[in-house]
Amino acid sequence: MKLSKHVLLAATLLSSVALAAAPLAATSQAATSAVTTAPKTQSEALPNPTAVYVKQASAPVYSDAQLTKKTGRTLSFGSGWRAFTKTTTASGDLSYNVGGNQYVAAADVTTDPNSVSTVQKQNGVVYVANKAGADTYSWKTGKVNGHLAYGTGWRYGTVTTNGTTRVTGYFVSSDQILQVEDVTGAKPGSTNTTTDPSKLGRGVFTVRYAAHPSWSIAKYTLSNGTLKYAGSLPAGSRWLAYGTMQIGGQYYFDLGGQFVPVTYGTFAPAK
Repeated sequence: MKLSKHVLLAATLLSSVALAAAPLAATSQAATSAVTTAPKTQSEALPNPTAVYVKQASAPVYSDAQLTKKTGRTLSFGSGWRAFTKTTTASGDLSYNVGGNQYVAAADVTTDPNSVSTVQKQNGVVYVANKAGADTYSWKTGKVNGHLAYGTGWRYGTVTTNGTTRVTGYFVSSDQILQVEDVTGAKPGSTNTTTDPSKLGRGVFTVRYAAHPSWSIAKYTLSNGTLKYAGSLPAGSRWLAYGTMQIGGQYYFDLGGQFVPVTYGTFAPAK
C-alpha cells in the first residue's frame, strides 16, 4: 500500500435561504478551516515481540509518528527491527515506532519476514534431497529456470535469507536458486541419522560434514524462533544431544541450548 497523505473535508448541506443569508467572509473562513484539518491518528502498543522488516531499498527514519520530519537516517532492505507502537489513521496503518523518537512508514515495512528476501555470502555444498528432483528459481524473475536430479551435489557461494536471517535458498549458479526445503547438507544415504529425524532422542552426535569431513560446522542459538550463529564445532568432535527440534522447516539437534542440522554429522542413540 502506497503511503499518501489525506485530509478530511467537512461539508455542511445548507438550504438556499441559509446560504444567501451567510456572509461571504464567514463561508470562506469555514471552508479554509475544514480543508486544513489534520487527519486524526491513534497509537497502540504492540505485543512483545513484534518486529517489522524493511521491504523497500531503504526506509527513511522520521522523528514523529505523523512522518513529517526526516532524521536523515535510513534502514537497509531486509533488516528487522523491534516495533513498540503502531500509529494509524482512518485510512489505515501510518507508521511504526522502532525505539525512542524513531518511526518508519508502514508502507516501507512488513511484519512478515518470509516476504523479504536478501542475499549474503556463504560457501558450501548442498545435495538434492527431494527424490523427485528439485526445481531451481531465478532471483531476477522468481520463475523456474531449471531442474536438478536427486542426490546430485552443488557448490554455492551465496545464499538467500529472509528478514530473520534464516537461509531460504542457495545460489548454485549466477541466477539459479535451490530452495532450502529441497536440499540437505550431506549426500542422501551417507549418514545414519534416520529417515525420520523427529523420532531421534537422547544420544551422541558426532560432527561429520559428509561433503568435507575435515570441516567444522556452524552451531546456532535460538531466540524468539530465530537462529543466530554462535560459532563452530570442529570435525570429529562428539556432543550429547537431547533430541531434535524442527526450526524453519529443518531439523536440528539440541545440544543443550545450541543447535546443529541433523545432516551435519552422525548420531548414536543413548543405550
